[in-house]
Amino acid sequence: MKMKLPAIGIICLLSFVFFSRCERVKPEPPKPTMLDTTLTPPLSTVVIPVYYHVDSLEAIINNKVKGTFLKKWMVMNPKGDSLYLEMSRTGHLDIEWNKNALSCTFPLKVSAKFIKRIAGIKIKNAQAVEMEVVLHIETTVGIGKDWNLALNSTLGHITWVKDPVLKVGMVKVNLRKKVEEALNLHKEQLITKMDDALRDMLNTRKIIVKIWNDLQKPIRINKKGLEVSLKPYARDLKARLAQDGKFIVLDVELEASVQTILEGDDIPKSNTTLPAYKPKTSESDSLKIFVWANLPFSKANQLLEKELKGKAIAAEGYSATLKDITTYGTDDGLAVKVRVKGDITGDVYLRGTPYYDTTRAVFTLKDFRFDVDSENALINTADWMLHDNALGFVQEKLVVDMQPLIDRLPELIENGIEKGKSGNKINVYVERLQLTPQQILITRDNIQIILKATGKASIGLEKKVFAGKKRKKA
Repeated sequence: MKMKLPAIGIICLLSFVFFSRCERVKPEPPKPTMLDTTLTPPLSTVVIPVYYHVDSLEAIINNKVKGTFLKKWMVMNPKGDSLYLEMSRTGHLDIEWNKNALSCTFPLKVSAKFIKRIAGIKIKNAQAVEMEVVLHIETTVGIGKDWNLALNSTLGHITWVKDPVLKVGMVKVNLRKKVEEALNLHKEQLITKMDDALRDMLNTRKIIVKIWNDLQKPIRINKKGLEVSLKPYARDLKARLAQDGKFIVLDVELEASVQTILEGDDIPKSNTTLPAYKPKTSESDSLKIFVWANLPFSKANQLLEKELKGKAIAAEGYSATLKDITTYGTDDGLAVKVRVKGDITGDVYLRGTPYYDTTRAVFTLKDFRFDVDSENALINTADWMLHDNALGFVQEKLVVDMQPLIDRLPELIENGIEKGKSGNKINVYVERLQLTPQQILITRDNIQIILKATGKASIGLEKKVFAGKKRKKA
């Protein structure tokens, strides 16, 4: 955050020097505070629902799970009867998501040849008989300790579209029971294809690792002046799978501490250790970010000195040079010492109490006034110095603009997902973002502020995220 104190503000502040030549003022300075403590902000909680559209998932699985899955002769019983089956997908796979389970209808065409042994005679059909079935597969979807999908797929009931009646010689054989037995024996081949496609599409660990690492990257708040960045440090991570209409929702909850880093300060390292999976149990769907901001007086005074030291002030035949401006903390708030040399030489002091103006999104000073001793020293120099309009003008120059922080906070969310080639494939939404101060502390060394930002965020994966992936060979 950048403290703005333009030279024009000092001109208004020090215009009194032009009303008396060679005057010397030496008021007693306000007593500095000896408070030495550090604020500890609450952990920030960022809830990021990642939305997968079931229709998109269905489309890509239809592209992946196809072809012939089984070609095999199988001995059916001790008599030596055997069955040859070929199974291939015929129609569209339909997928529904309901209460942490995926339901899939899997249409199959089954071609069969049957060899039956009767009294030592082998009888078989010359031409394969074709039949149609619809498999109903249920997949319970969870998250494992390593953040990968934990899948448990089972083959449910089988719907027969075309009954498998086969004539072998003079014998009619209904193969329904035998085909169902064969399907159950080889269901793993079908289920494995489904599970592999789901793990490829719903790569939860890949997303979790990206969120964990990228959300800890520093984000620069301001574009000009003293560089100020936000630096999150991840503490914990929880997640759950949920349903929102036709969406599978990976509901991620990240806990982190967030602080501001000023130009020249060392940037703390990120936490590279991804914790084991924990289920998200809260119903929270919003973000709550607490930012610890620390502005050392040494840093603020260096900036003011760089901008203002040596400035010549002249008006109506009077002149003075700004030699120094220093801010420091008192038990009551903030003090500003202004040292000038010229037609008036000496120090004057101003006092104020920091507060946050919600209408303008700025930190400024309220009850801004001359210190009593400074006021007494100046009372005979320039009556206009005591007018409220002069103090009000200077007060407006002592502001810390928070709007850049408000504008950049959504990047805490966007940074975690919208990167690289995938940036144009992901929609990040942040709504109803509000910024309020929680605590302001002035110590002997710095001004510390804890800010609270609240809002809602979500990430939507578009259909082209799935469609744009290169297909792997089946």
